[in-house]
Amino acid sequence: MRLWLSKNGEVPLREQLVRQIMLGVVSDDLKPGQRLPSTRELARRFRIHSNTVSAAYRELERRGWLEFRKGSGVYVRADSPMTDLAASGRVWQRNWL
Repeated sequence: MRLWLSKNGEVPLREQLVRQIMLGVVSDDLKPGQRLPSTRELARRFRIHSNTVSAAYRELERRGWLEFRKGSGVYVRADSPMTDLAASGRVWQRNWL
């Protein structure tokens, strides 16, 4: 998973993470069922607070993009909003982010 975060940008880091993970799912870079890096691992990698990563993951779970598996980690949901839209034949609009 490739992410680019701008610590000096106008968009908060949490929102940057949310958008880029959603984009990864939409672009098929992140596959359904794929395990994501742990909160601590991602925080260390980007030198950001683990609460920022945790908040992004929780937001994505709330929106239906990710799922938490107790004792196992965070995974891309097989039935994410992207999967539902693709199955229904609806076309994505640019404002999904």
